[in-house]
Amino acid sequence: MQVDKKTFPCRECGSPITGTNCAYELSFQNQWKSAGDKDKLTWWCKFCSQTPINAKQVRTNIFRDKRTTSDKDSKVDAFIYCEVKGGGHVYKGTYDKCVQGNGTTAKDINADLFEQYDSITTEYLKN
Repeated sequence: MQVDKKTFPCRECGSPITGTNCAYELSFQNQWKSAGDKDKLTWWCKFCSQTPINAKQVRTNIFRDKRTTSDKDSKVDAFIYCEVKGGGHVYKGTYDKCVQGNGTTAKDINADLFEQYDSITTEYLKN
């Protein structure tokens, strides 16, 4: 299947997903799978509803324990949510290092919003 920069294939079902792959890659690498009703999961692959695909929804529904101050100089890995011009991006690492995700960091995209989270919730995830 030919994949352009705005579309990537779901590894669960092979269906094309429109957008960037940051939330999907972070979710896939952490084996985050849906525990919910397929018809209600609008921020998961719409064909198989197995893996989260939306950065802003991952931040809202999975990331927890936001650090009160986000430290771009920190060398301690955290779950990262950042934005540039309103577009969300998620990964695990530091401001300038990605240890899980699609390899892109907040520094790479010159993010104008940078947030660090220390944990996740499993409310929407299979155990």
